[in-house]
Amino acid sequence: THSIIYTRNSHHPTGSWLELIFEPKAFVHYPNLTSLDLGSNSISSIHRGSFYSLSGLTELNLENNKISSLERQTFSGVTRLLSLDLHGNQECDVKQGTVDGLIHLTRLRISGNALTVPHRGLFVGLRSLETLYLENNQIHNMLSEIDPGAFNKLSKLEALRLNGNHILKIGKHVFSLCTHIREIDLSDNLISTIEDFAFVGLTHLRVLKLNRNILSHLSPKALESCLQLSYFSLDDNPWDCDCRILYLKRWLEKSSNRRLSVSVRCSQPEPPRG
Repeated sequence: THSIIYTRNSHHPTGSWLELIFEPKAFVHYPNLTSLDLGSNSISSIHRGSFYSLSGLTELNLENNKISSLERQTFSGVTRLLSLDLHGNQECDVKQGTVDGLIHLTRLRISGNALTVPHRGLFVGLRSLETLYLENNQIHNMLSEIDPGAFNKLSKLEALRLNGNHILKIGKHVFSLCTHIREIDLSDNLISTIEDFAFVGLTHLRVLKLNRNILSHLSPKALESCLQLSYFSLDDNPWDCDCRILYLKRWLEKSSNRRLSVSVRCSQPEPPRG
């Protein structure tokens, strides 16, 4: 057997198949398994070592379960894993050490959970990671206060999704070592401030989404390295159209892809009456 799929409604008339806790070496009889889909069940907990015998596993789906916590090195032994999906567990706050050892992982989806802070050591060792989904969590701390080392080891990262959180501020150099990144989605947050050099060093960045925040101004110095932008979303922010907005306009005209189209609607000052 190379692939196993356990899904809601597939084995039980009540639509709840796996209401259980995985014990260590739960899959010891499936050494050749490469794909394991446990999505949309009622799994509440997974102990360290549950997947230890699955040394050939490349894809693991645990989305839409009821996992509330994951132990350190939960996925030890599955060193060939390429894709890990933890989306939609709602109350799950992924802790430091959970994904240690997954050196070949290229896709990690932790969206729709209870992640509050991307700790410095959370992604250590994920040197092959290309796509990181962190949207619709509860990330609320100012990114400037999060140790910049949170994303430092992700040198091959190409897409980072942080939309739908409660982020207030983007500090300088937070993403500076993600030198291959092409897409950052920060839409649908509460961002009011983006510091100078926030996106410094991101010379390959093509997509930057800042729409639906509470930005009133944005300094071109925050975007100094972003010369390859082809999609830049700023709409649905309460922009102050004073002289500072002119600096941004001039930078966009001078430095960005000529096909770039950016829509900004002024909130202040109010238009004259009468």
